[in-house]
Amino acid sequence: MKQALAVIVGVIVGFISIMLLELLGHALFPIPEGIDPMDMESLKANMDKIPAASLVAVAVAHFVGLIAAVFAAKKVLPSSNTPAYIVIGLFALATIANLVMIPHPMWFALLDVVAIAAGAYLGLMLAKKYIPQPQEPSTAAPPSADDETKLEIDNIN
Repeated sequence: MKQALAVIVGVIVGFISIMLLELLGHALFPIPEGIDPMDMESLKANMDKIPAASLVAVAVAHFVGLIAAVFAAKKVLPSSNTPAYIVIGLFALATIANLVMIPHPMWFALLDVVAIAAGAYLGLMLAKKYIPQPQEPSTAAPPSADDETKLEIDNIN
């Protein structure tokens, strides 16, 4: 149950991050008038008119969004990488589907695939560094009185 929750949280955080960053990118690098970014047919017909800076902003959004998604999945369930890997797989599939359904310039397709791979790697590395891993319970027996006596004798010598 907790693994499913981690995947859901990761996907939601990633999706929201990507949408917000794409909105920012489109505000900074506007798409030309007459192109509806929510209409696949409009995008297909006008991909050559979209500025390169706008496409780079989309790839950056995918990169940062996947970092956030992987980190969120690991934050929910630090003891397992499985939810993070599932999130990575879902975002990779979404990226590939987007690249297949809408013809993009080859440079963008390569950049976006690299952005997804780098975002997955960096998200996992940041989670490893900043999210404490749960400690496994110790299987060693607690020290006995004889062990403590021996330790005291060793300290005297």
